[in-house]
Amino acid sequence: MNRDEIDALEPGPEMDAAVAENVMGLDVVINPESAMCNGCKIKGQGAWVIIERDYSEWGHKVERPGRYSTDWNDMELVIEEMRKNDFWWSASYKTERDTTAESEPGYTVWFRCIRGGTRGIHWAHSPTLPNAVCKAALLTRMEEL
Repeated sequence: MNRDEIDALEPGPEMDAAVAENVMGLDVVINPESAMCNGCKIKGQGAWVIIERDYSEWGHKVERPGRYSTDWNDMELVIEEMRKNDFWWSASYKTERDTTAESEPGYTVWFRCIRGGTRGIHWAHSPTLPNAVCKAALLTRMEEL
């Protein structure tokens, strides 16, 4: 993924799957052929799921990714994962009254490596904080891949 592709992602299942895989380090698939979720079948076309391989004798553990791009509690998991990888974050909010910036009202989030070096500062802007955090985290991780 590049910056344009990440910027084009809307909050929701596709963004959450990208974050689960690229930021959280989870194994994510769409439409598993045969999977169980705590004893129940995964239903629905286009369902992104996390697969934990060899979970038990009856198959793989399957669960839906967190709602990182829409839920504040799940967003905090992304921030914590980035912190574990030596990235600090900061955020600002631009109101409609702020005419000094060129962007629309919303949140701008930055991730910066506390160790410095060649790891850059990455930022993203979105109307919602969870989505801005997810985009900035994806941009940061994409540089490392």
